[in-house]
Amino acid sequence: MASYHDLETGTRDGEVSEFSSRGDATDASTFPDISAPGDTITSSCRIYLPICTTGLDFVEGGNYNTISGTSMAAPHVAGIVAQLFQDSPGASAAQVETAIRSTAHQYSFGAPYVAGPGGVPTSFDKGAGLVDVVAAADALP
Repeated sequence: MASYHDLETGTRDGEVSEFSSRGDATDASTFPDISAPGDTITSSCRIYLPICTTGLDFVEGGNYNTISGTSMAAPHVAGIVAQLFQDSPGASAAQVETAIRSTAHQYSFGAPYVAGPGGVPTSFDKGAGLVDVVAAADALP
């Protein structure tokens, strides 16, 4: 999983977050699968967790904070997977994964894309690109 940062523009032409996971540029098996928003994400957060009291926008006494990390990108993809299975209940896990990877938005920042598994272009720093739920849903039967 790679963390994508839209640079507060709301566009799909941002960059890989500086803290994001990256693979070994010489070994495609270590590349992230996909990028998803993971930079400056406001989310629910348990107040007793240290990261939840040190983020960017801690709400005193509340259960929300703005934090960054691949741990913020992963829930975006988990939610998209759930939506795809709801939209296409007969789809297999492999079909959903292929749909997500093959329809990802390839943004220009970072390392170039190279041939990847299953013929899907990939990059050592951003995987197949930025997840695109609408395109992935359209790609499923």
